[in-house]
Amino acid sequence: MSLQVKDKVLIIGGTGEVIAMGRIVNINDFREPSQKYAVDVDGYTKDVIFIGESQLIKNKKADDATIEEYLRFFKEQNTPIQITLDIGKQPTVHALFNKEVGEKSYIQMTEEDTLLQALESMKEKLFG
Repeated sequence: MSLQVKDKVLIIGGTGEVIAMGRIVNINDFREPSQKYAVDVDGYTKDVIFIGESQLIKNKKADDATIEEYLRFFKEQNTPIQITLDIGKQPTVHALFNKEVGEKSYIQMTEEDTLLQALESMKEKLFG
């Protein structure tokens, strides 16, 4: 597998299930193989985790994640969202977001060709 910095990845648990999503932020060939990749895990803001290639799957497109995974992510981030699906129009996602506790909230909106793309776009817009 050809993993690179900035690749979106799915992290696989011991029984083969997807346990988290993240983005590779560093690759170090001098680390032990089980800790070669530094991954910024969605929903875990304290630090990166170090993990081996055998526990990573490249997330090639937004459609690899499910709607349930995105909803769980926004819930974990304490970020309310509204999804709008109108016939003949692109799906939109609205989010009420504040960067710091006690800071004024503001509304963000994304509009994409598919609902999964709109959710991914909102996630990227708010959390990078």
